[in-house]
Amino acid sequence: MNFIFTSREEWLNQRKKGVGGSDIAAICGLDPYRSPLDVYLDKVGESEPIEDNAFMKAGRYLEPVVADMFQDETGLQLISMPSTIVGSKPHYLASVDRSIFGQNIPVEIKTSRIYHAEPLDKWKLQATWYAGIMNAEGYYIAWFTYPTLKYQYFDFDAVLFEEMCRMADEFWECVESRTPPDGSKFAASIGSAIEASGYLAGRLDILRAKKHAHDELADEIEALTEEVKLVMRENEILTINGAIAATWKQSKPRETVDTKKLRAEHPEVFELVKKVGDPVRTFKLK
Repeated sequence: MNFIFTSREEWLNQRKKGVGGSDIAAICGLDPYRSPLDVYLDKVGESEPIEDNAFMKAGRYLEPVVADMFQDETGLQLISMPSTIVGSKPHYLASVDRSIFGQNIPVEIKTSRIYHAEPLDKWKLQATWYAGIMNAEGYYIAWFTYPTLKYQYFDFDAVLFEEMCRMADEFWECVESRTPPDGSKFAASIGSAIEASGYLAGRLDILRAKKHAHDELADEIEALTEEVKLVMRENEILTINGAIAATWKQSKPRETVDTKKLRAEHPEVFELVKKVGDPVRTFKLK
């Protein structure tokens, strides 16, 4: 674990050199506002710059206030942490808000416009990431919604952190190879189910709408194509002012093998010539 002290500008540049706490939930698919692709584009410098808004500024201004409230409520003394901590791999980065004085326990501080009785999963993933990089036994999350401060301690989940590291490593390979993350590498399934984040549920709604529009457009395209074919009849070429506008040519007959008959009448030959491809996953919207 290495410590790097930086200015805010240097800190923003340092964030692009690895996976930080604000990235890990998105990489795991549990950020309601960002996807793995959003994080990838940010790391390779292809995303639109995020303007510093009033809510972001307010969160920074209120952080020391919430830290003071946490100290008063718990009697625990907090210390500020370096801008960036580098973990066991160069791309494991942590920007920890505070730490318990005399103890190796990170404290993640949040402010929210919406009251939350429990900390968000996104916050817990972020704090788990920090605790793992710091080799901590647990972490606190303190969150403030005016005028209420809530806080909670959690034991470190080593199994979860190991999985997060695996996903972070896979993601960082995409960054280093300049290969946008996609689903092609997940050719095999394990039969389990996961709950969609708010962000992903929204993307599914958009996908359904786009697919519906695509299906309607496909029907229109097919109808227009048949209309042109009815005019072309036996002709292969359709022109407009002498220029070729469309063709409808006859292809060579396709040669196929009746595999059902071959298997039944010559099973030994079928076994010799058959080819078995890789299993294919089919994606369907419900």
